[in-house]
Formats: sequence, structure tokens, C-alpha cells
Amino acid sequence: MCICVVKIESASAPKAAGPQAEAQEWPFSNRALTLENNILREILKVTDIPGVISFAGGMPAPELFPYEGLFEAARTLLEGRDGNALQYSLSRGTHELRKWLIEYCPSTVPLTEEDVLVTSGAQQALDIVGRAFLERGDRVLTSHPTYVGLIHSFNFYGADMVTCRTDEQGLDPDAVEKELKRKSAKLIYLVATYDNPTGRTQPLERRKRLMEIAAHYGVPVIDDNPYAELSYRGAPPPSLRLLDPEWALELKTFSKMISPGLRIGWMIAPRQYMGIFEKVKQSTDLHTNTFCQRLIHLFCTSGKLEPHVAKLCKAYSARLDCMLAALEEHMPEGITWTKPDGGLFLWVMLPEHLDAEPLLKAAVAEKVAFVPGRPFYPKADSGSAFRLNFSNQPEDKIRDGIGRLGRILRKQRLTA
Repeated sequence: MCICVVKIESASAPKAAGPQAEAQEWPFSNRALTLENNILREILKVTDIPGVISFAGGMPAPELFPYEGLFEAARTLLEGRDGNALQYSLSRGTHELRKWLIEYCPSTVPLTEEDVLVTSGAQQALDIVGRAFLERGDRVLTSHPTYVGLIHSFNFYGADMVTCRTDEQGLDPDAVEKELKRKSAKLIYLVATYDNPTGRTQPLERRKRLMEIAAHYGVPVIDDNPYAELSYRGAPPPSLRLLDPEWALELKTFSKMISPGLRIGWMIAPRQYMGIFEKVKQSTDLHTNTFCQRLIHLFCTSGKLEPHVAKLCKAYSARLDCMLAALEEHMPEGITWTKPDGGLFLWVMLPEHLDAEPLLKAAVAEKVAFVPGRPFYPKADSGSAFRLNFSNQPEDKIRDGIGRLGRILRKQRLTA
């Protein structure tokens, strides 16, 4: 079974029967017709195949969801006939959740409710930013590779995504400045902490330098920061927003801390621009799910969030260590991988002549799955890497699945 990105060429209405003229095609926009499927959503279909060990999705472990705490919160809302929990609510988010968020989020400047916009996951926040900023052809500078959800979202708006040199310390600020000297850009985007897909973390000095460059050239930075709480080797450096709250906007989510299915995220940006983001959100869904906002607020204020995150960090750290040990044992010479300090992913790098997409077909035949690297490059200019998720599988399946991948790779020619 081969998993690939499928381009939609056309969409046609059914042909009329009898002597009538052919029905006209529905007049979809070019941007809708040329939009590619999100490979992560497509590859999740593999998980329906019995026996497949999937390292593909960026999914938390379902056995670690805080079922009891969420059940108690839901029961409180419903038994109390809390009508507000089932009612329309504010576009920026419920007062209760935003009040809690401004206390929870570290900040070098005082925060108020007006600095926070609650969104339907961090992905909607990213789409709101794209809607607010981008005209067709606008340049967005990002890492190489970068988050596939960014590519999928900003492609819809016709952005020209330009990747800048990236190494073991993440996005290189000097490469960003070189690109800005060559031609201006609308936005800079990165996952500075426990990057998706590589797991790398940009060190403090690079973060400071990047924000200096952003302020000098007047380019806002999107600090996509969903993984900072999942830290296994000490605290990460401060977020880009903490270093410069005037030129960074931060995207956050409860998807990794509590549950991705609840679809609650948020963004923090300079107060004077939040009205623009609010209007853009109103054009999409009016407001984020009220019940889930109230549910998460009750869970967080019950004192259950911190011990739950600590439990996740302990479990995921052990799974990361298990995967790193299995890679060390089973991967043939010539293959390398990142060693993240947190998050959900690591990045496996193959010799340049090998392509990960044919390997995926062989892997699925052996009932193991990963995400090939090419979709993480906006220009699809590299395929000799793949992403592994270590959070979703227990340790015995991690060892088994990496063993299967090792056997598949040993059958390949690893030298050109």
C-alpha cells in the first residue's frame, strides 16, 4: 500500500441522462481544485489496518488521556445545567478560559484577556494568521524542513514559502537575514522548541538573534509552540514572544497536554492587532466550541493539569529513550537521527540517494508506518528522510516496529 499526496485535478457534477446537454462543472476556485490532501490525514488511514505499528501521526497516547478529570468536569457542567456551556460565546474565547490563560502563560509584559484569542486548535490559529497577512506570492521564510501543516495552510493563500539553512541547532538566523537582504518577506515561521518534524530546539542565542533581525526588518515571527510543556531534559529556552513581545506572535494548544480531539488552542499577539485576528476568526466559525472551553477551564482549575503533564513527560521520556535505543540497535550504518529533548518526534536521515517514499510502501507491507520526509519541504526538494513519532506506541511496540524498519533498511543499498 502506497501513501502519497494526491492532487485534486478537477471536480465534476454528474452527467445528465437522456438527450439533455451535459451538466456544467461546478465552478470551484482554482485554489480549491489545486489544493493537495494533507498527507498526515491520509496516512492516518494506515492505522485502520490491523496490526500496523504506526509512528506516523503526531498523536498523544490515548491510554494517557485524563478521562476521569474530564468526566468530572463534564458532569459538573451538565448536572449543573450550565446553560452558558452550551450557548454561543465570544469570538475571542470565554472569559473564564482567557483569564486562566493569562495567568498560566509566562510573559515579560502584562497580559489581559484582550491579548488572547482562543482558537479551534493551533492549526486554526495558523490559518487565521495566513488569512490576515497573505496575498498571493507573498514570501514566508521558514526552516528546512518545516511543519507540513504550515505548507498545507499557506499554500491555500498562494504564499511563496522560502526555506532557510537549518542545522542541528534549528533555523539559522544569519540565513534568514541573508534572505531578507535579498528580498523582503511577510512572515517568518518556525517551531523553535522541539520542532515538528525534526525534534530540534533552537538555542537561546539564535532566538535572540532571530528576533533582532525580525525587528530590524519589520517582519513578524510566528512562534508555533505546542510542545514546550513536553520537556524531558530540563526546561527549554524562553519562547520567542518572551524575547520580543512586539514582533512575535505565539501559537499554543491543549492538544498535546490534554486532548487533540477537543480542538482548543490559542494565540497571543500584540494587543493592538488582536482586533484584526478576531474579525478574521469571525469570518470562519464565529467562536470556538464553548463546551470544550468550559470543560478545559474546569479541568485546569481543578489542579489536575500539572500532575497530568508530569505523567505525560515521564511516559513520553521513557518512550523516547526506548526508540533511541532501538534505533541504535537496529539501524544500519549510514543512517542518522536527531535526539530531541522533548516533544513528540525525531527525524531519521538517510543517505541522499535513498528516497523514503518507496520505503514507506515496503514498511506498510511489514505493518509499520512513518511519515516520509518530502511533504515537509515546501518545494519537495528532498526525500531522503522520514519522521517518527514516539509518543503513541508502548515500548514493546516501539522496539518491534523499529526492528521491522531496521530489517527493511538493511535490504536497501545504503551506498551510492
